Amino acid sequence: MSMKILMKNWNKYLLSEATDFMNTINTLVAKRENIDTIGMMTAENPQAQETSPKDNARLNADLEKELRGMNLGYRKIRGKFGNKENSFLIPNISKDEIIELGKKYNQESVIWGQKLDNKFVFEYIECATGETTNTRDVVLYDEDIQAREDFYSQSKKGPKKFVIPFFDDEYEMVSEHNLSNPKYDGLIVDQINERTKLLFEANRTAKSKWYNRGIIKDLRKKTWK
Repeated sequence: MSMKILMKNWNKYLLSEATDFMNTINTLVAKRENIDTIGMMTAENPQAQETSPKDNARLNADLEKELRGMNLGYRKIRGKFGNKENSFLIPNISKDEIIELGKKYNQESVIWGQKLDNKFVFEYIECATGETTNTRDVVLYDEDIQAREDFYSQSKKGPKKFVIPFFDDEYEMVSEHNLSNPKYDGLIVDQINERTKLLFEANRTAKSKWYNRGIIKDLRKKTWK
């Protein structure tokens, strides 16, 4: 193959990478028409336990088949949260539907967003209770995000990264959307103790530890007020 053809193919690949990433970002920042809700989930690592690549591939194949059966479109995304993870970005899925899918595939949590005031407000939802534990209305993909070596997401193609900054104090939600704060039932100290135990559970994923540390941080804030 000549150098000219190689360069032409390489340029096509780079263009495909850039297009795939920007299509993903445009979806997340509500620049795509006719998308009013969006969900993000995986079937990998059920019950927040590290699972073999072979089993994870099978679980995601089952979820992909189910999404097709529900006539839901989707975009494949990937990322690294301590361990590598393959996920699905699912336009126009309802909140109830993604929670039920999360429960079916034994997921600790899913992400769901709805368009409000021409942007998506994303909710981190715990599947067992259906409760929203954190909300954010921004997607980051600047140079600081590109420099990350862990805890980021990507489109299916290319190296560029993005983050929804859940549990990051710098991007706490403002009250403009009139959403209720996450609800935590029971004594705060008991919940902190229960979630702290999860951090030391054998084989628990790094993503789950990050998630539970975020909730512990929010719970501790409530004890300081």
